[in-house]
Amino acid sequence: MRKAAHGGRIPRPRARLTDPLNIRLPTELRGQLRKFAASRQLTEAAAIRSMLKDHLEELPVLDDIERARRWQVEQVWEDARQAVAGVGAEGDWRDIVASHRVAMSEASARGGRGRRKGVAG
Repeated sequence: MRKAAHGGRIPRPRARLTDPLNIRLPTELRGQLRKFAASRQLTEAAAIRSMLKDHLEELPVLDDIERARRWQVEQVWEDARQAVAGVGAEGDWRDIVASHRVAMSEASARGGRGRRKGVAG
């Protein structure tokens, strides 16, 4: 609580609460919960609420990421089909194979040391 100008306390607004939820946790999970709560100086109930809220807020974002990933895979397959067919591609299949060989030989010349800085992939 915060102190008011007149010395009294201003009550903190509270979230609307529902009926309590009783759940049983396996011993190992309860121990993990206790460690998590203690590391953040929370009660076990506050830790559960925090983790649950964070997880539920992440779900729509994860769904969006999965949809975007599927779209990208579809685009790659469509581009590959077009490249093999020689339709709408920026080059034919031989150009793609040649570009791949050049990239592999450059990587080999670098000693196969991972990705270069600034190269996405």
